[in-house]
Amino acid sequence: MTIASSSTRVPRELSHENGFGRDVLAAYREAVRRYADELWVTGVSIGVKEIAGDIAPEAGPVIAIHIRRKQELARVRKVDRIPSQILGIPTDVIEGTYTPSSGAVAAAAGFASPVFPLRPGSSFARHDGSAATLGGVLRDEAGVRFLLSAGHALREGGRFRRGDLMVHPSPADSRTPVGVARYEDVHLGLDAGIARLEATIQVNNRALLSSRQILSPRMPRRLDILEKSGNATHITRGQVRNIGAFGRFFPAMRIVSLPGDTGPISLGGDSGATWYDATTFVAKGLHVAIDLNSNPPSAIATLTAEIARQFRLTWE
Repeated sequence: MTIASSSTRVPRELSHENGFGRDVLAAYREAVRRYADELWVTGVSIGVKEIAGDIAPEAGPVIAIHIRRKQELARVRKVDRIPSQILGIPTDVIEGTYTPSSGAVAAAAGFASPVFPLRPGSSFARHDGSAATLGGVLRDEAGVRFLLSAGHALREGGRFRRGDLMVHPSPADSRTPVGVARYEDVHLGLDAGIARLEATIQVNNRALLSSRQILSPRMPRRLDILEKSGNATHITRGQVRNIGAFGRFFPAMRIVSLPGDTGPISLGGDSGATWYDATTFVAKGLHVAIDLNSNPPSAIATLTAEIARQFRLTWE
């Protein structure tokens, strides 16, 4: 999965929220130019320095090159070696392979019953899909309401036409799912999808399980502590370590499990869950991908504020 050339255009609001200077942005653009087409590269981001899983924020912003597998320096050709700096900004190398979360994991093994109102964290998927998670509800200027989830969940199996039925609970979670929305659109780079809510269905943006009222989205900051309510792993937390491009996902962030957390940060049925700030409850990201082989485990989320902007919708 190569990195799109559009990944150099960092949203101004994201740069402002993180204090990215022109020097850092220039180095990021140069890193994308150099490495975006390399098959062994899985991402290019602006992050915090990581040393054996720990962080060194005092080092300032670094340009992180994410690769499939680290090797001993002596075995890497000089032409392929990542320099210690790019345009004067220090670099870091992070091992990670980020793949879209599959919908294969069910939370309730076919026995869940519908629960209304729908909430972020509710089981939600295509009528002919498997299992995913509802991210939240947004509306357009005319007041039409849409449910948000991962684009790959709404298009699972490569099947999609406007008007396709979306259900709750997911087919893998329930033998009696209820139709709640109709497929409307996706944004591929953000892996975000929206479905038009059926008029009779009740929904709100209070997170399932945690009962946090998730507030209108803002751009994330490095070192934010985020929380999500997912269909498969329920409530999990993580720290934002990197912001940038991860394969085709942009703008996106890499979220790493907190020290002491023993379970997975996410599983396939969590696709579409909203990551929100654990202190302010502001929506920050949409869960789209995982890397369960990394240590500590990490997840990829695209940015909710950018999703709302691209769809021209408002968080309700």
